[in-house]
Amino acid sequence: MAYTYTITASNSEGGSDAVSQAYILGPALELPLEQTFENEAEMRNRWTILDGNNDTYTWMFYTNLGHSVFGDYEVCAEYIVSPTLGNTEDADEWLISPPVALEAGVEYEVTVSSRCYSVDANSNYAEEPMDIYFGKMNTREAMTEKLGTIKATVNEIDDATGTMAFKLNSVALPVQDEDATRCVGINLVTPLLRSGFLQINAIYIAEKGVYNGVNDIATDAAQATIALNGRTLTIFGDFKAATLYNIQGAAVATATSAIMNLDSLANGVYILNVDGRSFKIAL
Repeated sequence: MAYTYTITASNSEGGSDAVSQAYILGPALELPLEQTFENEAEMRNRWTILDGNNDTYTWMFYTNLGHSVFGDYEVCAEYIVSPTLGNTEDADEWLISPPVALEAGVEYEVTVSSRCYSVDANSNYAEEPMDIYFGKMNTREAMTEKLGTIKATVNEIDDATGTMAFKLNSVALPVQDEDATRCVGINLVTPLLRSGFLQINAIYIAEKGVYNGVNDIATDAAQATIALNGRTLTIFGDFKAATLYNIQGAAVATATSAIMNLDSLANGVYILNVDGRSFKIAL
């Protein structure tokens, strides 16, 4: 459960209260831990939710904003970053897990299911970085060991739903020499000059491989280049997947070979994503 305490000062003139932040107390949870956001009371009584930079722009829950961005009503933890919204600093938003029980010698990982629609100052698709931390307590001060960074991305369209798919990304937890109780922190650190919308619909902490997360995928197409001749787009270099998106985030074409014919597309600005690398295209 989440607990707070209140300190009250009073004298003949009256009184005033100061309320602490919420602390999640209780026995460590057994793994696997699968945290969705369907039950707000359960989530808030398990996870420590912090606005690290105190700018009042932090995690939101149970809004309908996802429908206007992605076209569906997924229940998520959400964050908006936009210079016009009033953000004055890089994001510093925390989701810290409740204490979980780790068995000695077992390989565990944290997996985040996420998607975003974000662009940088040049209108290229951008990622939303989340640093993963590890500590002995579920407080920000205890998050002393940084394990890695995962990034929410603009993803492919899910054939089953017709909207942007969520992608699983994982980071391994340190293997413990003896049974231990630990907490995992997810720290969103989006740079200020981004503009976009992030959703997390689930967080998993489990033995490695249970939720099929992906660790540090390297692509051979990182150095891929492109050329546009009229409405014929050519991709040079080996690649696994290439998808063209309009500026609303909808996929409009998928490359099945190194040459794409774009005759059917209207004039405008598009983003080509080749194995995670983005190119801006103007027709």
